[in-house]
Amino acid sequence: MKRNWLFFTLICSVGLNLGIIASFACWRYGSQPGLPASPLPFREMTHSLSLRPEQSQVIRSLLPEHQKRIADLRLGLAQRRQELLEILKAGEPSGSAAYDKIREISGLQEKLEKEMVRFFLGLRNSLKPEQKIIFMKFMEHHLLAGHDSKGRGHGPRGPRGRSGPKARGTE
Repeated sequence: MKRNWLFFTLICSVGLNLGIIASFACWRYGSQPGLPASPLPFREMTHSLSLRPEQSQVIRSLLPEHQKRIADLRLGLAQRRQELLEILKAGEPSGSAAYDKIREISGLQEKLEKEMVRFFLGLRNSLKPEQKIIFMKFMEHHLLAGHDSKGRGHGPRGPRGRSGPKARGTE
């Protein structure tokens, strides 16, 4: 009798733990309300557009330069952020060096956004009207979902699904 009770308790405990883990995973990585579960990866998006050969050629001509620019900008951002961290660790009495570094970081982030828009405009210009509809849905999700440094979307409810004044920045 005690053995059956122990086995039943073990099964319930395992089930409860798995349920908690699954709930946490859904909460943490689940989709935002009103948005698709996840944005289409770029390759799937271009595949869903049913591109003609000449359109594919335009994209292939734009992509290497875009990827190089993005990689360079991200590397620069990582370096500037590391420099900012070193400035903060040093504990300078004047915050002007930190603020200067923040301005540099902001400038690189602006360049990154401009590069993304430049690339997407070049891509959009080669599409037919029905393809532009699919493309704009991709862009809407890409631009409105927002992504933190780990690629997780924030969306309209704020980070990790929080809502309220703090998530909206109105507090």
